[in-house]
Amino acid sequence: IKKSYVKTALIPYDQATPEQISQAVLSLMEEGNRWLASENVPEQRRQFRNVAEMRYVGQNYELQVEIPAGLVEQADLDRMKEDFFRAHEMNYGYYNPNAPVQFVNFRSEAIGQVQKPRLAELTVHMETPSGAVIDHRDVYFEESGLVRCPVYDRSKFGRCPRVDGPCIVEQMDSTTVIPPNTWFEVDIHGNLIVNAFGDGKGGDEA
Repeated sequence: IKKSYVKTALIPYDQATPEQISQAVLSLMEEGNRWLASENVPEQRRQFRNVAEMRYVGQNYELQVEIPAGLVEQADLDRMKEDFFRAHEMNYGYYNPNAPVQFVNFRSEAIGQVQKPRLAELTVHMETPSGAVIDHRDVYFEESGLVRCPVYDRSKFGRCPRVDGPCIVEQMDSTTVIPPNTWFEVDIHGNLIVNAFGDGKGGDEA
């Protein structure tokens, strides 16, 4: 899990001190630590990615440079300026070592390593889809014209091996159209897997 925090602080590079940069980042990391704690992430499974957004004075765009972990030292500030020059040359084809540079934003991304969730599995296995039929409807398909189709309620499906089209599957937020010469199955996690006849996945040749 990840969450980003940002703080704007316009600081001319020539006036910046290691203490200023450290304090800006540490305040963001404190917020991130509180959030990770609220998500029950143990300290040994927390990480942070810290960056500063820098630009030449008067520019309207910034470039990100990494801020090292821990307290920032003067050597780190020197390296960040060099990183900015390299990033500027890479993105815009040039850099000016004599033009004034400033810090604009400081960002910290709090990262928590958590266990992957176990996906829910369907416990009901349906031999036929008839229990999910809620209606029949005339549906027009270009390849076959008007066809009387069953309409299924997706929420009523258990795990189901094969349902031939044409048919309609409705749910609260969407409608799935299964055209002629296709079929679908419902897998153990409730996904609709749609296949064409003759695709090598168990369908018969049309």
